[in-house]
Amino acid sequence: MLVFKTIDETCKFVSQARELDQTIGFVPTMGALHPGHLELMCRAKKE
Repeated sequence: MLVFKTIDETCKFVSQARELDQTIGFVPTMGALHPGHLELMCRAKKE
């Protein structure tokens, strides 16, 4: 899991992933992870 704290960090990562033709699963949070977030991460990984 990667955590980005700024829009600039996120944009740089997304740009690099696009160059490598990679897919990104995005699970936004307000900082407190709970079981629902884990479920979203598992679903994103499967897709």
